[in-house]
Amino acid sequence: MSTQRPATETRNDKPSVPGWTHDYELVHLDGDAWEIIDLVAAARSTSYEEDETTDVLLGDPDTEQKHVTGVAGEVATGLALDIPVLETLDLTVSAKGDDGVDLVVRDGPWNQTSIDIKTYWGTPTGSPPQLLVEREKAEEGPADAYIKCQVWDSEWAIVHGWTTQERLLNEGWVEGPPQWNRENWTMTAEMLDPIEELDASDVGWQW
Repeated sequence: MSTQRPATETRNDKPSVPGWTHDYELVHLDGDAWEIIDLVAAARSTSYEEDETTDVLLGDPDTEQKHVTGVAGEVATGLALDIPVLETLDLTVSAKGDDGVDLVVRDGPWNQTSIDIKTYWGTPTGSPPQLLVEREKAEEGPADAYIKCQVWDSEWAIVHGWTTQERLLNEGWVEGPPQWNRENWTMTAEMLDPIEELDASDVGWQW
């Protein structure tokens, strides 16, 4: 991966993207982070190609890149929440992939929150990307909350924020064709809560 810096400027010693006003978190992805991202993404891509999981991306020439994007978002989220990266990642192989859940946060012995991390690959210019969740998954899927990330071919990633499924369905709206290929529940980045407000005191996959 290259180390090209994004189109950011520094204000009060905090890097920022010109024109963005929401409370996002800019996360540094160093060489160690990208080594983990590349290894995990390659393993996931191989498991799909070898039919160890049901690959909804088969036939798509960008399958491996989509895995890189997803893993990079998971790694950036772990760094933003100040938790060990390998505790953030689901390293297991299952017949159905991650089933729409990328991260699990536990509050007490019985309550847990399942989170789907939605990651967009693109240089941070213009308007920030919207949170998009496929309509059926938003209404019937297993995730209790969603995190919106953005990565690109550089040493940086952005965690735009997070929201609950309840808020998405109550405050978001549905957008579909021709703007998108399918109907999605969506919210703007400005509507998301800052990632620092997500309680990640007990997070991971193996408790």
